[in-house]
Amino acid sequence: TIDRARNPERYPDKSKGPTFDSMYGFPDGRKPK
Repeated sequence: TIDRARNPERYPDKSKGPTFDSMYGFPDGRKPK
């Protein structure tokens, strides 16, 4: 969108991958769905 082009700092760079640990807060791991 035009907003993404004008304000790139608001949006994550998809080529870098996730910026968070998806296992954070799950000491025994997550339950499989």
